Amino acid sequence: MGEAVEKMGLPLIAKPVNNHGGVGVTKVDQWPDESVVQAIDYSPVLVQEYIDGEDICVSLFCEKGICRRCVVYQRKNGEYRFRPHGELIEMAQTVARYLQVDGVICFDARLASDSGILYLIECNPRFWYNLDYALLAGVNFVALGLPECSGLEDGATDGFAVSLPHTFLAKMMMPWTITKADLRAVRFWLSDPWVFFVIETWLNPRFGVLGRLCSVWLGVRAKFEIFRA
Repeated sequence: MGEAVEKMGLPLIAKPVNNHGGVGVTKVDQWPDESVVQAIDYSPVLVQEYIDGEDICVSLFCEKGICRRCVVYQRKNGEYRFRPHGELIEMAQTVARYLQVDGVICFDARLASDSGILYLIECNPRFWYNLDYALLAGVNFVALGLPECSGLEDGATDGFAVSLPHTFLAKMMMPWTITKADLRAVRFWLSDPWVFFVIETWLNPRFGVLGRLCSVWLGVRAKFEIFRA
């Protein structure tokens, strides 16, 4: 870690390579820092330059590198907001074409607050945790890969915004703020409440019981591997 600080300078972002949902991601503002050392309880450690700005994501479904459908979204103020962003889509499609991707591929990016420059942070060639919000917005990424389903709904993704569960609960105190998209999400959650309950109470990487246990296990295993080495 010290070598990375010397080469790249501060601030930095440290993250694990085998976790998800932001678990283990740590901002390093100074070094050495005992609190940072305790937070980074995993190995190996991926270190990146810290970019001050807004997170933005794009997910694509491709066939032989050709994008059939994509969505761009941000998590802001307790909502998932879908929006257009031609530059991000083109950057993602360039990578997908080069790799001849078949299936789903997702990119996390960052819009720098000072310059507006777009930085690609990481890429995950798999389904992602908040896939259901894209479905609510009108794009069924699972159906896109099934031969018996077209999956090409003309969903109004751009401009679509839906509240996260905790935000919706807060809105219930001010029911006039609840939107049609929020009600659509509630109907979706209640259509199979057991699955939703398990996801939020067990699998949620930040708050779920099983998600936290997995993070603890990864940390213990990493420390054991360091000790064994």
